[in-house]
Amino acid sequence: MLARAVAHLLCALLTVAAPMFATAQESRDPLVLLDAAKLKLSDGRLTQAAELLAGIPTVSAESYIAEEVVFQQMIVSSAFLRAAHHLYQALEQPGLASTDYGAWLLAEREAYARSFERHAAEFLSRTEKGFHLEFVRFRLPLVSDEHLQDVSLYADPMMIEVACNNWADGREGLGRGLLKPQARVALVLAAAVHYDMDEASQTLEAVSRRLRAGVPLDPV
Repeated sequence: MLARAVAHLLCALLTVAAPMFATAQESRDPLVLLDAAKLKLSDGRLTQAAELLAGIPTVSAESYIAEEVVFQQMIVSSAFLRAAHHLYQALEQPGLASTDYGAWLLAEREAYARSFERHAAEFLSRTEKGFHLEFVRFRLPLVSDEHLQDVSLYADPMMIEVACNNWADGREGLGRGLLKPQARVALVLAAAVHYDMDEASQTLEAVSRRLRAGVPLDPV
């Protein structure tokens, strides 16, 4: 009897939760969509977050929400730009920049640079007469000491060479995958410039906790 009661309860909860989930997915509320994109950021899904941010209708949004949408787009594009640049530099050192993988990475870096420039120009335009966004609660992926060690490993010359060889053979998974952990750390570093405590935390993980709690945004 207990098992049957639990089963009925689960069915009822799922029946109620399904429309609620669908509503959240289908919402056109800019604030709801912004929070959904930030949740993707906290999961380390930067590409999906960028896609969600791009689809937010900022025309109908409150000014501070529209500014944060563009602000978040800036730090995401800046994270990918830094990641692509760092990896391309790692290719240059052993003379692998002229490989097919190097050409792809260079194109990615240029695309992210244009994206950052576009978002930065829009942010400056929106805030030309003053800032409405004064406080931000960041949602950032975990970056532990282990993550930092992985980033160093993924930029190791031997790993880079394997990625280049795989790319030449039509296997792009490793090469594309090397960008993700770099961007994860770069995102936290991009947000870390807004850290507001007098004494800095000793780890990026601690910095992230502070930024997730919310910090005033200094426009200077």
